[in-house]
Amino acid sequence: MIIYGAGSLGKIILAELISDQFPYGDVIFFDENTGLPDYLYNKFRVIKTVEELSELIQSGEKHFIPAIGHPRLREKAVRKIEQLGGELISVISSESFISKLNFNTFEGLFAPRWSGISHDTKIGKSCILHHYSGIGHDAEIGNFVTVSTDVQIGSFTTVGDYSFIGNCAVLYPHINIGQCVIISAGAVVKNDVPDFSSIT
Repeated sequence: MIIYGAGSLGKIILAELISDQFPYGDVIFFDENTGLPDYLYNKFRVIKTVEELSELIQSGEKHFIPAIGHPRLREKAVRKIEQLGGELISVISSESFISKLNFNTFEGLFAPRWSGISHDTKIGKSCILHHYSGIGHDAEIGNFVTVSTDVQIGSFTTVGDYSFIGNCAVLYPHINIGQCVIISAGAVVKNDVPDFSSIT
């Protein structure tokens, strides 16, 4: 499989794959940063051009997950690789907690160890959870949302597309967070937040 991005988030995803004994086969990174080595940890190949990426996909290695924290940049990466024929997959750790009463069909979700998703939630395309983050029951998370480490999202809360929630933030139950909202680390959000807002 392909991890799009060889920075810190890419390495976090790689660590989860190693912990789960590579359920998706060999891992190859794609990152256009020419300063990167050709192999991470002397083992995992890093390709750096779209031409190489296209050749890899055409050879049959289609599965990918983006390792880009910024929601809009992640969307751009997903669109690029899908246009080349790539197939977005989810990486969900066997040590994450996903309620057996959650029937959401995840598309491109990253859910590492010690993250949790309760029952009857809806989670959009290419969302990223981090360790110790939790989403309460009946919550609705939009597309390309980033949920950082130790975030808690209350039950019946909605989070709009492209929003970014910083470390240790708490979102109370029954509130609506708009699109393209940035919630700073440690924020406690008790009320609705309109689109394009920043909360500290």
